[in-house]
Amino acid sequence: VESWADETLLFVPHREGDTRGVQLLDELQVEEVFMKLTDSKISLASLLKSPYVGPIRASVAVWHTKLSMVMVIMHEWLVLQRGWLYLEDIFTNLHFRRQFRKEDKAFGAVDTFFKKRMRWAHDIPHVLTACACR
Repeated sequence: VESWADETLLFVPHREGDTRGVQLLDELQVEEVFMKLTDSKISLASLLKSPYVGPIRASVAVWHTKLSMVMVIMHEWLVLQRGWLYLEDIFTNLHFRRQFRKEDKAFGAVDTFFKKRMRWAHDIPHVLTACACR
């Protein structure tokens, strides 16, 4: 549990010399966070099975649930990031944007949400805070 107090996310620029300032999750570091989450969840699950967990059972269960939620959120975040990267590449093409105005508008909403979320997480990179599990 204490090991999560200082766990932060690392970010990388979207593109070299990116003037828009879009920062993306560092996928290699996220994989390390997943490994740490898995190790922590296994330890907590073992504690929950122990006959001696009695007085701290509720706290252990809360942490197990919290770390499970972080794992789900981080996974979905990476899915969103990969999807955004794919679509952002398409929608930077002016010809495509003119041809598919309805889709461009829908992507604009996703683009705004994604960039706002990434700026927020970059400013407050603590894993539990970024996943709203604190």
